Amino acid sequence: MMLDVFSVFDMNNYFTFGYLGSVVWFTALVSLLMFVNKKIWCPSSFSEGIFKASTSFMYGVSSRVQGYYFSGFSLGVCSLFFLLIWMNLNNIVPFFFPMMCHLPLPMFFACFFWGILVCSSLINSWEQVVASAVPLGCPLGLTPLMVLLETVTSLVRPLTLTMRLVFNLAGGQVILGLIAELGKNLALLYGVKVTGFFGLCLISLTGFGLIGFFLFEIGVGILQSYIYCMLLCMYSDDHSSWCDSK
Repeated sequence: MMLDVFSVFDMNNYFTFGYLGSVVWFTALVSLLMFVNKKIWCPSSFSEGIFKASTSFMYGVSSRVQGYYFSGFSLGVCSLFFLLIWMNLNNIVPFFFPMMCHLPLPMFFACFFWGILVCSSLINSWEQVVASAVPLGCPLGLTPLMVLLETVTSLVRPLTLTMRLVFNLAGGQVILGLIAELGKNLALLYGVKVTGFFGLCLISLTGFGLIGFFLFEIGVGILQSYIYCMLLCMYSDDHSSWCDSK
């Protein structure tokens, strides 16, 4: 019996595809190491230029926020940016287990980085953290409500980061699976003997559609990684001031 299009999100079905999933992850890891290895590529290669430009761009983004003064924040943001790109690119392969579309891994990333920022802000100056929950000039009667709203807003941030990674990739995985299933059925139907012009055009359009949407999903994965890191940088602006704590 054929698996439905949503069965790719079932972790148990990942092993029904044999060892191909492990081959995909191993190939992605090797390609990542080859991409950043200077001994393989020439100093003026195109790949190294993209890597340096992306690193400089993300470093510039992280240096304009309050988290820049947190030790290792810029390095962590740059590393997370490339890690998310590679994981997102691995997840858009049709019929393979999309790890980033499951809640545990994105939730771990979100809670880990959000928790680091919150703990660092509290350790640096817990007085500023408590004071920031109440806006300046707020009436005394609205103080408990404002504290509650600020607390809920802060607690929702890990969920926002998690959903940022899950939703777009999950929808793209379903559409890619549908297009790939259509292409497979058309190939089985017309692949052996293509006698009609309609069949040839249908197979060609399906192939171009799959390639086009695959390239679109690559762009979505890169943009999603950037937005995720941008949200972390924005959240770091709520960090307690380093100067006032001294």
